Amino acid sequence: MMRKRLISAVLTAALCFGAACSASADTPGFANRAVNAMLRYTAQERKSLVTLIKPMFISDSGIDAIAYAIARYTPEEAGLFNDYIKPLLAYTDKESMIRAVNSVKLIDEEVRREYANAFDNRETRQLSDGAAQALEYFIDAAYQKTDGLETLARDDGVTAGVIAKLLGFLTDANGGFPLITDGADGGFALYGLSPALRRGVNAFAEENGWREDGIAARLAAISAALTEEERARVRTLGREVGFYTPARSVVPPGSGGSTGYRGGTVNYSVITDTGVIAGVDLFGADVIEAAWYLDGARQEFGGLDGACVLEIPVTDDSAMAYKITDTLEPVKYSFYSDGNLYVRIDASGYYAIRAMPRYFDDAQGDWGSRYIEGLYHRGIINGKEARIFAPEDAVSREEFVKLITELFGFYDDKCYMNFTDVNAGDWYYTPVAASYKLGFINGVGDGRFGVGEDITRQDICTIAANVLKQQNVFGAEPPLDGAAFRDGGEISAYAEEGVRLLYQAGVISGDGDGYFHPNDGATRREAAKIIYGVLGLYVRS
Repeated sequence: MMRKRLISAVLTAALCFGAACSASADTPGFANRAVNAMLRYTAQERKSLVTLIKPMFISDSGIDAIAYAIARYTPEEAGLFNDYIKPLLAYTDKESMIRAVNSVKLIDEEVRREYANAFDNRETRQLSDGAAQALEYFIDAAYQKTDGLETLARDDGVTAGVIAKLLGFLTDANGGFPLITDGADGGFALYGLSPALRRGVNAFAEENGWREDGIAARLAAISAALTEEERARVRTLGREVGFYTPARSVVPPGSGGSTGYRGGTVNYSVITDTGVIAGVDLFGADVIEAAWYLDGARQEFGGLDGACVLEIPVTDDSAMAYKITDTLEPVKYSFYSDGNLYVRIDASGYYAIRAMPRYFDDAQGDWGSRYIEGLYHRGIINGKEARIFAPEDAVSREEFVKLITELFGFYDDKCYMNFTDVNAGDWYYTPVAASYKLGFINGVGDGRFGVGEDITRQDICTIAANVLKQQNVFGAEPPLDGAAFRDGGEISAYAEEGVRLLYQAGVISGDGDGYFHPNDGATRREAAKIIYGVLGLYVRS
């Protein structure tokens, strides 16, 4: 009985994802047989099976064990999976089955674990009315097409909310990037693969003779089978969940400009012939060519003798810059302000500019979303868990120090300090040690750094200003006009300069009544805004 439950778990997971797909699926016979097979068992038996099979699909070693069993299968011999391999071979061959099983390893193990647990625990996701209605449409269509599927879903607690949660897999498996966008024919096209998934796909294709264009072909077939109304529903649902993003340009056509650089200029322009960078997933980006001209002569693409800042007009505040090499490499030091993207580059060549999809579910609509998302896509900040940022949570001293060191890359494994509450092996040891060595931070007294304590607003300003001074952002003798806070007298002497510098630079401001609240803590969104402001000062300095 336990072995017979194995196939039920696999089919249950497949149908949960499939239920939200096109109503025009062309395999009703297989789906009906699969549902009927699962309905032979009780809901508790199916739940037990999911618990049993989950570890095997989470780990690569488990996938290898399944593939090995398929390769060794013979009808005459007994084996753990033989009861299930035999019927599946009626639809395919061993080699194809092994390739299908091994393809699961293209997905990061942590992503597999997250969604296996989500399904096991029947976690749900709340959708807006429009997205919820779109999902219900596809679920209802699947119910009408597949006998018994509605009964199976009801008995197993697979609600629309559960399916909505599972659909996030399509984005998270692709490193947070959408999978589809608008095609030229009004249907859908592949948006692109994340760098990590791209590497895995290339390796898998080389080993298994698999063609990536099969993804695009399958996507085109699904798109063609949908009505225009159904495609509109996919867009509504996919945009909210994250697996779809509309095709749109963020750099106005014909944009171009130049900036003075080392006795010449660095000129940028939008190019339309992207054949020069064939083979790179552009994720719907506009392509910018940045060329260095010296004495009127165009120089070969390559490293510049120091940083140069391009000021590029963009139509979306989520715009992000990437250096185009074999893939897209995020330009950490880029910053949006007042309709322009300021991009600090250290090499001429091709750059991609594109609008970034919103990643954090709990930050959408939040006033700090732009700063949070901007830092996330630059690799400076992370969430508490997948798609959860917790913008209202407080920031600890070690968390803020980690942020500032991530921004500027202050790492030194050989640094040492003797705070009694910071130990080698702690995740924050290196950033705290490096920041202490460089003079950016001090402790809270009694030989302690203050691990776990909420960082105060004045200490945030002190640390940020110390870093910016080290980077010569303020110049040799920055002016120190007064910061007009009504509670300025409460600012500690050691923090006065830092608060004034960041206030003058426009990084911080008081509340609506003119108070700074220097000894209060800061939320994660407030810290993100300050770090983004520090980033902007550095980029444009």
